[in-house]
Amino acid sequence: MTDARLAKVGHRIAELRKEKGWRQHDLAEAVGLTRSSIANIEVGRQELSLTNLWAIVDALGSTVGEITATPAMPWLELARRTFASQRAYTELAEKSWQSYSVVDAVRLRGMADGIGIARDHHLDLTNGPVAEVPDAG
Repeated sequence: MTDARLAKVGHRIAELRKEKGWRQHDLAEAVGLTRSSIANIEVGRQELSLTNLWAIVDALGSTVGEITATPAMPWLELARRTFASQRAYTELAEKSWQSYSVVDAVRLRGMADGIGIARDHHLDLTNGPVAEVPDAG
């Protein structure tokens, strides 16, 4: 992103944060960043990773499109949601392993892996080259 685009995204994050009645510290705590990082993001001095952008989107109850002023991209939203689901199932599987519930751990890890595979296939289909249909003749 250019500096102007970073500033625009940061300004929008600040607007949404203020609409929610949050201080920079509140948003920082909700997303696991420092208050100074949030301040730098809001003025366009710090670039955002996708992980941090998604965390901010979730914390503010917004969408990536609303924050970045880009048209809705359903495949990107699907990828974000499946990533969050995969992470949740992986965490549940880890807790099951720690409590010696092997059957649940294997089942949950399988679900997490399946979600990841499905997401990857979906992204390949939506972003990859369009396959040519062979002639029927």
